[in-house]
Amino acid sequence: MIEFSEIKQLAPLVHLRLTPSEVERLSKDGAQILDYVDRLKELSVDNISIEDDRPRVKLREDRPVRFDRVGELIAAFPRKEGRFLKVPFVFEEQNG
Repeated sequence: MIEFSEIKQLAPLVHLRLTPSEVERLSKDGAQILDYVDRLKELSVDNISIEDDRPRVKLREDRPVRFDRVGELIAAFPRKEGRFLKVPFVFEEQNG
């Protein structure tokens, strides 16, 4: 199991604010993940082919294209702050 103190030390480094119960859960979950990774290290991959046999699809060449109507785009966006567009929050919001 990952130590409680280790998680409390690492959390601020990755900008996480965790409650004591979250630290405990993360400690257990992290230990299970590390155990699984150790199990994966034991697997033999000698007989596994890495050849990709999917049909090749010809894609168009990527070329930069100048877009001169940025002002119109920003003006049409419903929520903005300066030249930045504001979008709804995507991830689960943390209280505390």
